[in-house]
Amino acid sequence: MKVVENKYVSWFKGSFWPFFLGVFAIVILTMFAIKTGCILFSSCPFSTTGYFFDTFWQSTGIAFLTSLFFTIWPLIGSVKQEETVRMGILIDIAIEDEDWHLFKLPEICDLAVITTCAVMGLEIEGELSFAFVDDAHIQELNRDFKNKDKPTNVLSFPMDGPMLGDIVLARETIVIEAEQQHKKVEDHLSHLIVHGFLHLLGYDHMNETEAAEMEALEIKALSEMGIDNPYEIKEPDVRT
Repeated sequence: MKVVENKYVSWFKGSFWPFFLGVFAIVILTMFAIKTGCILFSSCPFSTTGYFFDTFWQSTGIAFLTSLFFTIWPLIGSVKQEETVRMGILIDIAIEDEDWHLFKLPEICDLAVITTCAVMGLEIEGELSFAFVDDAHIQELNRDFKNKDKPTNVLSFPMDGPMLGDIVLARETIVIEAEQQHKKVEDHLSHLIVHGFLHLLGYDHMNETEAAEMEALEIKALSEMGIDNPYEIKEPDVRT
């Protein structure tokens, strides 16, 4: 399980630090009051009745106001902090084909998802599942859910609620396609993750207009990741 986040978290965010600082202030100021009483009366202030209690309550009042400040200030600041939250997506990665371990899948998934959301200006929270399988498994899914009895590179299954959906990727098909298109497998995989993620966000390529819009987003996201336009034909690098 991996959390993908891109947000600012205040050092004071939460309730622990305000409480701690408030208690700390009370203890320090109380000790100061006791010390002051000892100095003035040349004895422990517990033996006196007036000065100690007056000083104690004054110190307690100051400590209370200090604690109140450290308690309220983060709450006021949290309004601005919420505006800085880009997204919080919980990503689950399941690897069924052991050869997928040759690739840095968590890093590739994180970068593709974060970059896609960034170029689209989206603020998303939810859960996203990746399944890295073989051709046989994705063929079953393609047959059962898409009525196409053949392997494919990527399948997306959108969901409602906090679960954004599932993205399934087949290793053999992706490796073969990368070789045929003279691309790095990691680059081709990143493209397909972006492609599959856009499907979960409601994008499709059923007609030329939809396809052009989806391809433009893919090209922009991949460019931000330092990956060339995947739709341009790339000739093999042949050196003599």
